[in-house]
Amino acid sequence: MGRLKLLILLLFLVANTVCAADGDDGRGFESDRGGKNAKHGDKDSDFAISSDLETRSRMVMLNGNMHFRAGNRRNITFDVSETGGIFFRDLNIMDIPSKFFIQKLIQAA
Repeated sequence: MGRLKLLILLLFLVANTVCAADGDDGRGFESDRGGKNAKHGDKDSDFAISSDLETRSRMVMLNGNMHFRAGNRRNITFDVSETGGIFFRDLNIMDIPSKFFIQKLIQAA
């Protein structure tokens, strides 16, 4: 029973920290409520991942879909080792020539 109380307390603290850090009214982020600048809404609900003004990046799984959204003035970076890869189905995008490499080929031609 002690572990359950601790888990509930931790969940409560995390939830209140997020709301307090956002400075909102406790109902979640404006973008989560479908605020005026909300984007990436799911067709089956009014859920939105973030607004244009949100500074925090989000990674959300909703109805089996993964949504990545960089916050305002933020980036999303995927970094792998030399032997790793980033795959879209069977395509390793690490094997796609970079824009710099293509420009060098054009200049050399």
